[in-house]
Amino acid sequence: MPDQSSESAGVRLPPLTLQEVTNLVSRQLAAGQGRDVIIQQLVTRGWPEVSARHFVTNAAQTAHSPQSQAAQHAGEDARDDEERAVVAELYRRRMIRGLVWALTGLFTLAMFFNVSQALGGVSLFFMAAIIFGAVDFVVGLIGWWRNRN
Repeated sequence: MPDQSSESAGVRLPPLTLQEVTNLVSRQLAAGQGRDVIIQQLVTRGWPEVSARHFVTNAAQTAHSPQSQAAQHAGEDARDDEERAVVAELYRRRMIRGLVWALTGLFTLAMFFNVSQALGGVSLFFMAAIIFGAVDFVVGLIGWWRNRN
């Protein structure tokens, strides 16, 4: 970036693309130039000071931590694995809950089959419990299968 003297002399600086500014700021940071100097150069190019300060700070963090970026991606992958394990456990519990509902409805229907035939509506309640349990079991099985490790 040109120095302030060319700007103060009334020379209009050519506009730079964001990629060009990024490359210039990265090179200046790598050369050890101070952040305040770089921020002031951006301000002389027409950047608001707050935007220039954020841009230089972000560029400095990116330039100084390529290993931390790789570690961050590894951390995100580990976090994704943990989340998948938690979701798989929730679906496994849903599978068990559905199985319990279905088996309880089936067992109760079998135990009270003669009574339920006489009452009529009671068998519908037991059948609803069986169907609900079966659907819950299938949804849990599909979710667990998709999220298992």
